[in-house]
Amino acid sequence: MLLGKIVHKSFTARTAYCCDRENSMTTQQSRPTGVVILVVLEVLGGILGLGGGSLLLGIAGIMTFRLRAEVLLLALGLIFTIIGAIQLFLAYGLWNGKGWAWTWTLIFAIIGIVLSVVSLVGGHIWGIVRLVADVLLIWYLNTPRVKVFFRKTTMASSTTA
Repeated sequence: MLLGKIVHKSFTARTAYCCDRENSMTTQQSRPTGVVILVVLEVLGGILGLGGGSLLLGIAGIMTFRLRAEVLLLALGLIFTIIGAIQLFLAYGLWNGKGWAWTWTLIFAIIGIVLSVVSLVGGHIWGIVRLVADVLLIWYLNTPRVKVFFRKTTMASSTTA
């Protein structure tokens, strides 16, 4: 009898949660096209990072190089693998409109701007491409529709600004 009441309360709470979630998803702003493009780029970058990192780790494990070369391959492989995993996790958050994904994408774009400027100062002209891309990304993330999608502002406050 007690077990039946617990199961009934649990089922009732779950049904209410699911209905609330469905209602909030239907009232949520539709996913902006630029966010879809960002997700695709993050997934591609994540797959390449994981693949490249795994390849470097595999080469370091199979080949016998000097110790310095093996350590370098292991370090680079680990870094690429971690960055690839972060990109895939970020793509998940961007796709689902998570506020933390918006914040971290903004942080990584700012870091990218700093690295681009350092690259340009070092004489690497291709740093301008990354610089422009990161500036455009920061601008896009701060457009009203995108901020509403990531729940960084409400529609009422974004239309009055």
